[in-house]
Amino acid sequence: MKADIFLEFAIILLLSAFLGFLFVKNKLPALLGFILTGLIIGPLTPGFLEPNEESIDLLSKIGVAMLLFTLGLELDLDELKKLGKVAFATGIGQIVFTSIVGIMICLAMGFSLVASLYIAIGLTFSSTIVIIKLLSQINQLDSLWGKISVGFLLVQDFVAILILIIISTLSGISNIYDPNIIFPILLTFVKALIVGTGVYLFTRFVMFPLLDSLRFEKEILFIISVAWAIGLAAFLGSEFIGFTIEVGGLIAGIALSSRYESLQIENWIKPLRDLFLAIFFVSLGMHIKFDSIVDAVLPSIIFSLFVLIGNPLIVMLIMGWMGYSKKVGFLTSLAVAQISEFSLIITNFAYTKLGILDNTTLTIMTLTGAITMVVSSYLIYYNLKIYEKIQNLLSIFEFKKKKAQEIVTEKDSYEIILVGCKRTGRNIIYKNKKNDILIIDLDIHNVKRLKREGYNVLYGDAADNLLWDSINLRKTRLVISTVPGLHENKTIIRNVKAYDSSILVVVVSSNEHDTKRLYDLGADFVVFPNLVAGELINSIVKHKVLKKSHIQSRRKHIEYLDKITM
Repeated sequence: MKADIFLEFAIILLLSAFLGFLFVKNKLPALLGFILTGLIIGPLTPGFLEPNEESIDLLSKIGVAMLLFTLGLELDLDELKKLGKVAFATGIGQIVFTSIVGIMICLAMGFSLVASLYIAIGLTFSSTIVIIKLLSQINQLDSLWGKISVGFLLVQDFVAILILIIISTLSGISNIYDPNIIFPILLTFVKALIVGTGVYLFTRFVMFPLLDSLRFEKEILFIISVAWAIGLAAFLGSEFIGFTIEVGGLIAGIALSSRYESLQIENWIKPLRDLFLAIFFVSLGMHIKFDSIVDAVLPSIIFSLFVLIGNPLIVMLIMGWMGYSKKVGFLTSLAVAQISEFSLIITNFAYTKLGILDNTTLTIMTLTGAITMVVSSYLIYYNLKIYEKIQNLLSIFEFKKKKAQEIVTEKDSYEIILVGCKRTGRNIIYKNKKNDILIIDLDIHNVKRLKREGYNVLYGDAADNLLWDSINLRKTRLVISTVPGLHENKTIIRNVKAYDSSILVVVVSSNEHDTKRLYDLGADFVVFPNLVAGELINSIVKHKVLKKSHIQSRRKHIEYLDKITM
């Protein structure tokens, strides 16, 4: 008997969570568990569960749109400029060489030219999400090779945008061998320019003022952001516009990437994105036909060896040619030893929408993704130990004089982090150097004002764990919170102390109970205004006179009040 749709999703989510947990505990990406879930409820156990394919497809599309929306939010042209020529050379060089060699391998294996092109594209891109997560887990995200890896992955993301636009054009063309195909592609870029201009004007004069008016309404701001992502994806993916939901989601993210709220919106969206994206990978597993797995094993092994060996060799050659040491070249090269979720999205699109790839090819790419993600995860996790074993063999990749080890800018780190910059916070920043402080605030107008005054400011919610994951605490010695909320301060203490217990954390409390809780949680000092004021007044009462220090404080108070009330 077929289970009702509610029970179907309950089973899918529970099985996905369980298998994802098993993979994560074994230092592997959770998405592999999701693909296995699709295999279990689909080809491996026919008749066990018959999920509603239309509902699965809808949720999968939302997941893909959300993934590309967050990717668009993360794109930063200024950051790409900072990363320098090594990111461009490695990113573009790897894409070109991998594509050319990949097409040659596919043709030698009997694939058509068009199928070879799509497979080569799939073998080219590496997973930004997986790499950043793995490097963060082993505390190497701020290393030179970590910074270079993120740099060329960012270059890959920009190339991916162009590929998505081109593929959206091909979805409406029946014969891609037509020599006149170049005209509709050029027309698509012209259309993209027009659409981009329209989106820019709409966001500038409608979305931005709307976001400003909702700066204190977090729930509404979250819903508006989701509606914007899905709505623009649906609009640009409609027959009237002629793009795809993938392009729409990406443009929706890029449109908001310059906003102060972009990081916070991304952090809010991520859990929702991960939920729907899990369904996408489940659907990939469901599309695999059991009889195609046998035919897919040998090609997937060949492609996996190319990705695991060929891609890193290409990167090491480029890095060696640019003068980097064998250690930096090897550790950086491991970041391209797997295909990405974007590769699977492209393959699935070519299978379901274009009809260019068959089910066997989809199975091949899915197995290749699984194999390369498993192997590369362990390669990255044990990268330094592997390097120690084979470093003598890598000397052939040092062609030029070694470069200095600090040529790529890292995410800035600050000595003091101040959470909340209203009355108390203002008094703190006036007495410290601007370059030493990072200010975190949830008031967008306050953020803009502080930016104009030359301060380093981050718009965000201190109660969000993901916010603290994105902050570099390497140079931080003191974190001050002027926000009296217990939940916010608990999050601050937990994240900062987990990173480095020696960092001093000073927070503000509004009552005795919260003050005791915050001390128990590890706060180095809790400012409880009633207690501090009581101690000051008791000092005056005890001496029955204003001491010199009190008079000096009075004078400073008046000077400060004059400054902020002008």
